[in-house]
Amino acid sequence: MSVTKPKEANLTLAWVLLCVLALIWGSSFILIKKGVSVYSASQVGSLRIFSAAVFLLPLVFFHLRKVPRDKIPVMFISGLLGNLIPSFLFAAAGTKLNSSVSGILNALTPLFTLLVGALFFSQSIAREKLIGLLIGLAGCVFLIVINAEGKLDFTNYYAILPVVATFCYGINANLVKRYLNTIPSLQITSVALCSVGVLAGAYFFSTDIDISVVQTREGLLAMGCVLLLGLMGTAVATVLSNKVIQLAGPIFTASVTYLIPVVALGWGLLDGEKLTWVQYISMIAIIAGVYMVNRKK
Repeated sequence: MSVTKPKEANLTLAWVLLCVLALIWGSSFILIKKGVSVYSASQVGSLRIFSAAVFLLPLVFFHLRKVPRDKIPVMFISGLLGNLIPSFLFAAAGTKLNSSVSGILNALTPLFTLLVGALFFSQSIAREKLIGLLIGLAGCVFLIVINAEGKLDFTNYYAILPVVATFCYGINANLVKRYLNTIPSLQITSVALCSVGVLAGAYFFSTDIDISVVQTREGLLAMGCVLLLGLMGTAVATVLSNKVIQLAGPIFTASVTYLIPVVALGWGLLDGEKLTWVQYISMIAIIAGVYMVNRKK
């Protein structure tokens, strides 16, 4: 009887968790779409973060005493850039964009991580990575300024929102790497999310929530989608991501970037969305750029 080696077992588990992670994150955009069909973008964005913070609150009580006090402000900034601001931006984009398009633009995150690192954190960019960065950004620009008929159209402002969100992700990744590198990722996640979760909760409950709408079938379904988005797409997905990094490393985990647009596209097609040739070409360019940025020499 053959016995599975520990490394092989770890890699198998890593692949399973990676696929689950891609499914969760790739499904986030259709959940946002369902949420904003009933509630405002600001309500969806704030409830997403608040529900994730509530889920992680028990971990804060366990981890907070272990966190150096001088690192807490950085974790708060990490919560703003890595969670709160992007949550509002993607929710606002979901009111006007197809969920599949938001999923495609989300793949820009590794490119902006590289760009921010070079511009503000004195990191060098190899020639091949620079070419990949330019190809990915070209796909982004193409997606934003070319309409379905293949003509220039500078009125698609909402497509800029996911781009700004991924730029925030890029800043956050570099901040964490520079200033929080010695802190366990679960501590960073729980403290960062719960610190901004207070703001998100205060904002959500200050909005004009129509209870009669919440009690309808559509309202309950939309609310369920947003809560699922917060619990799975923000809290659980972060924990899974940390586990995959431990099992197979950050480079392997970065490959989820290629799978998220595919999952988002699949959900969009099932929901009746249609992509144009422009959007398909843009997706190919963005993913190709991400591949070049992440590829080992």
